[in-house]
Amino acid sequence: MPKSHVYRILRSGALKGSYQIDPKDSWMVAAAERNLLAKVDLPAEVLILARFGEALVQLLLKLLLGLALLAAFRVWTAPTLPLLPLLALPLALFGTACGLFLAPIAALYPDLRRTLPAITTAGFFLTPVVFPLPEAGIFRALILLNPVTPLIGFA
Repeated sequence: MPKSHVYRILRSGALKGSYQIDPKDSWMVAAAERNLLAKVDLPAEVLILARFGEALVQLLLKLLLGLALLAAFRVWTAPTLPLLPLLALPLALFGTACGLFLAPIAALYPDLRRTLPAITTAGFFLTPVVFPLPEAGIFRALILLNPVTPLIGFA
C-alpha cells in the first residue's frame, strides 16, 4: 500500500483503536501529524537530466580511474586522450535519445526490459570496437547499418 494512503488513514483517525504500538513512538503517525508527505511537482525533464548527469559523472569517474591506472603502470597514451570525454558525449546523447524513445514502449511491454540486454549485446558485436571496419563485403554493409558505428568512428 502506498504511504500516501496510509497517511490519509492515519490523519483521519479511523484506525485509532487498532494501533499496535503507542502512536508517540510511530514515525508514520509523526509524519502524518506534521504533514511531511507533500506532493512534489517536478517536470519530467528534470528526471531525464538527472539520469543523464548521473551517467556523465559515472563516465568521468571511470575515465579518471582508467587514466590513473595508465599512469600507475606507465603506459604510453596519445596526447589527445584527455579529449575522450568530449568524443564520448555524442554516444551519451544517442543513448539518452534511445532511452527516451524506448521508455514508453517498455512501460507498455514489460518483456522489452528482458530482451533489451540481448539486443544491445548483439549490437555491440556489430560495432567496430574491438576490430577494424572491413574494407568491403556484406559484413561491412551490416556494420554500417548500426547507428553507433559513425559515432565510434568519430571517437
